Amino acid sequence: MRLNSNFKKEIKETAALCGCPLINKIAEVVNVGFEVMCEDFDCDEDVLIVTNVAKLYANEMYQEAISVLAIAFMMREVDNAGDLTAAVGASQDAYCIKAFLTKFLDCFEDSIAIREETKDKKLN
Repeated sequence: MRLNSNFKKEIKETAALCGCPLINKIAEVVNVGFEVMCEDFDCDEDVLIVTNVAKLYANEMYQEAISVLAIAFMMREVDNAGDLTAAVGASQDAYCIKAFLTKFLDCFEDSIAIREETKDKKLN
C-alpha cells in the first residue's frame, strides 16, 4: 500500500496527540495480536486488511474501519485482539475509535509500504 505523504503525516501527527493511556494500551495489544495473526497468512492478507482499514480511515469512516478489523480477528479466531477491537467499536465514541485506528495504522503503515515496494520490485 502506498500511503501518500499527507496521509502519513496526518497519521503521525494524530498519533502523537493521542494521550489516552487506555487507548494506547489497547492499540498496543491489538497490534501484537495482528502481527501474530499475520504469521499464519500464506499471502498478503495483512496488506489487504490494513489497506481497507486505511482507506476507510482516510474517508472518515471510522466505525466501518474498526468493523473490518474486528471481523478479520473474528474470522481468524484471535479472540483477545478481536474482543478489544470490538469493545472500542461498540463504544460508538468517534474520538476513541479514531485514536485507536490512528495508533493501529501508525504501527503498521511503514511495514506495509515496505512490503508493497518489495512486491512491486519482484513484479518488474
